[in-house]
Amino acid sequence: LLFSLLDTRSDMPGNVLVIGDCTVGQTLGPALEDAGYHVVDARDSLDGLQHLEKGTHRIVILSEDASLMENISLLPIVKRQTRTPVIVVGSGDKQAVVDSLTQGADIHLPRTTSARVVLAHLRALLRRHSHFADSLA
Repeated sequence: LLFSLLDTRSDMPGNVLVIGDCTVGQTLGPALEDAGYHVVDARDSLDGLQHLEKGTHRIVILSEDASLMENISLLPIVKRQTRTPVIVVGSGDKQAVVDSLTQGADIHLPRTTSARVVLAHLRALLRRHSHFADSLA
């Protein structure tokens, strides 16, 4: 775990795991790849969890409606499995934002957020996590 935290330098693009709504990956994927990130678009929630077990992702972008089964949110499961930062992309509904942040999301953004803004949030989140990792070293 410490090694994965130490490998989060903000100046080093890496793997971004997208779980959930495939339009999120299709919309954000090209901008992330242009910025040097490798986008892994999970086929479904179970595939996303299997990718998380490998521990090679610098950040997870999770669709707000991603679920393991009906009425079982994927976000708490992701947060128990990894300390990788999570950005939730969803409706922007106030209650959905509160719920995802309460369940452990680092950031919750509306689906209408531009790819440039999502990328700026991603970089800021990685910088904050990098400072945390540096304090552990």
